[in-house]
Amino acid sequence: MKIYLSVSVWGEAYVQQLIECCLSSLLAPKNRAALDEWETVLNINVPPQDRGLIESSNIYRKLISSTRVTFSDFFPARRGENKYEILSASQCDDISRAYDSDFLVPLYPDCIFADGALDYALRVTRDGSYDAFFAPVPFVSKGAIESERRRSGNGAELTVAPAQLAQILYEDAHPEVTCRDWDNPHGTVWPSGLVWTVPHRGWVMRYFHMHPAVMKIDHKNFDFFTRFSISLDYEYVSYAFKSRERVFIPSKTDKFCACTIRPAAQPNSFSIPWSSHALAAWAEEHATPIHREFFNAEFLWCWSEPSGEEWERQRRRAKEIARTVTTYLNLSDTAAAATAPAIARARKRNLRKWRKIRKWRAIRRRYIIPPEIRQADLMTLSRRALRLYCLLALESFLIRQFCVHLIGALRRIPILRGYYARYKRYKRTLKERDSSAIFDPPLAFRNELRIIRQAILYRLLMKSWLG
Repeated sequence: MKIYLSVSVWGEAYVQQLIECCLSSLLAPKNRAALDEWETVLNINVPPQDRGLIESSNIYRKLISSTRVTFSDFFPARRGENKYEILSASQCDDISRAYDSDFLVPLYPDCIFADGALDYALRVTRDGSYDAFFAPVPFVSKGAIESERRRSGNGAELTVAPAQLAQILYEDAHPEVTCRDWDNPHGTVWPSGLVWTVPHRGWVMRYFHMHPAVMKIDHKNFDFFTRFSISLDYEYVSYAFKSRERVFIPSKTDKFCACTIRPAAQPNSFSIPWSSHALAAWAEEHATPIHREFFNAEFLWCWSEPSGEEWERQRRRAKEIARTVTTYLNLSDTAAAATAPAIARARKRNLRKWRKIRKWRAIRRRYIIPPEIRQADLMTLSRRALRLYCLLALESFLIRQFCVHLIGALRRIPILRGYYARYKRYKRTLKERDSSAIFDPPLAFRNELRIIRQAILYRLLMKSWLG
């Protein structure tokens, strides 16, 4: 079994956070034992000027004794560029590099795993019943983690048991978490996750957006190698996972607990609390079907057994709100327009947004291929393949220039029209097959798809033609 861990980082502050938080938690005894048990590769996407900071750290020297660490040059967003698109492009490259691995573990510089959390997530997905391990990852202030590090005196490793990390986060609750409390009179403007507080005991959590801690590389699922530009836990998850049938979500923090470092700044919030109707309208516009299924999963943030009357009361409240939100989301268009106008308006906005995305993604083939395929020599291609290759590179250029009328004319060329027809037949065949059966696409189509994906990488060729 081979595990591929990946992380993208730039800037001295975030590189330092990667060393002190993410990599330190990987060296916790149980997490490190899990990495030692498997063939593990950690790829760090980092600018060349920041690489020395990582290599000179004690954490790095301890990590390379048991884990193979590789570096990929990463060029961060310049002023005016969207940093999330740059990060998404880097994560797409990591999915491509993980093609020959069994599991992918996407990391972030500010993410902390409790001791044994990574081991538990890997063992659950290794058993074969599940294709991915998802869990809520709330925010925590850096001061709380630094206080625990000084108290424990473990040196470089950040070793915190799941129950202990859960208690630390609750007792030093981050403002971003407290404003997600359903009973808070100043509700968050972005309710991607909500909590119901059990005083002095923990939280009942229900999250729309959960973080994929471990994903099994699924070569049978064509959409697993989907390109995305918004974020991993929102856009990519909605493409790669159509339902949560084979997604594992833990029920409480006794075995898995993780959090994200965030400065303790005052979050944006409303002056009124959330209601089931308002939450359903937000979910209609900002939550895909898989994220709505995530919200129906309960996660108990606790450090002792969650029993007692108060736990039961808050769990019933959270379940009732989730049921009401689901009922609103399942309303027909006619019923929503008559009884819930805000939800009907949100649904129309959502449809307009996704129609636009689907329109452009239908023109832009959005699939990732392994790096060894991208390195193929153009001179080995046949004349027909080279012609297709160059036409698709021209199409890519026109897409970037938003020349819709020229794209339509280009796609009427027989060689391109034949490709799209063949692609549609392949997708239709894939839908008709049993999802549990192994389906290998025809070799001819697979080679054609490789050629098509290569065209995007040879834009310099087209620029020389157009220049």
